[in-house]
Amino acid sequence: MEIFGYSAAVAATALALTVVTMLPARHRVDDAKPVQLVAFRGGESGAMIRAQAGAALTLVVDLADLTPSDSYRLQIVDAKGTQVWDGESRAAGGTLKVRMSRGLQPGVYWIRLYSGDNLVREFGVRAQ
Repeated sequence: MEIFGYSAAVAATALALTVVTMLPARHRVDDAKPVQLVAFRGGESGAMIRAQAGAALTLVVDLADLTPSDSYRLQIVDAKGTQVWDGESRAAGGTLKVRMSRGLQPGVYWIRLYSGDNLVREFGVRAQ
């Protein structure tokens, strides 16, 4: 009986360690990696912006060519079009900065910039 109790304790400890190591790492928002979003015309193949997968990100958009708006909304969808993130922010000095505390999984994403209900820009991002 004592051996069974010891084995159960070892198994429970191993299971707990496995679960803890599988939990996603938490990143501080202060450690966010800046990602400068740039719009390209014509869908050039090299136009994908690169971002560090899994890291907190600060998305930066130059609004110089856009009609000023009180606020903007960024929506991120994966390559299948499934929404993975959505956030709203106000511009400061012709630039929009949006912090994402949760990083993106490796893959291709489309970041859509909305002014009100109007889609005004779309950016391709590859998280790796």
